[in-house]
Amino acid sequence: MKVGIIGYSGCGKTTFFNALTGLTIETQGKTGRLNLREVKVPDPRVDKLVDIFHPRSTVYTSIQLADIPGQAPGSGGGFDAQFIAKMREMELLVVVVRAFDDPYSPDAPRPAGEAADMLAELLLADLSVIERKLERMRKEHDKGQERELIQRLQQALEAETWLSELELN
Repeated sequence: MKVGIIGYSGCGKTTFFNALTGLTIETQGKTGRLNLREVKVPDPRVDKLVDIFHPRSTVYTSIQLADIPGQAPGSGGGFDAQFIAKMREMELLVVVVRAFDDPYSPDAPRPAGEAADMLAELLLADLSVIERKLERMRKEHDKGQERELIQRLQQALEAETWLSELELN
């Protein structure tokens, strides 16, 4: 499983990544760098099976963690293309927000606001994909069921509804 850790710069993504992986990646002055690590997931059930069956090798489940570089909060530019591309490679996104006073930032922490901003950015990223798809379909004069579905997805995203909340058949 690929898990992407996302959030604004300085929110604690790399510190969280370090805690999960046991690494000690420097957090100050290292912005813009993607950190990757595969972590084995210990499972006592697997250990129990190993004790019973004595296999030649034991393979634990692993999780690939990616500390995806963030942008400055309130930068207003939206996610850049590289950021979106890295997020799309992930199967799960963990949004980290700053809930602590930062000596390097004059702004007070606003975790709920940061989370809402980050989720809005994710909705906008999905909406831009849908809008590009609809534009291609218009140029190709496509009027099939797929276009109806894409229009429904667009309406949901414009209403700030997650696509996972839609009932699709």
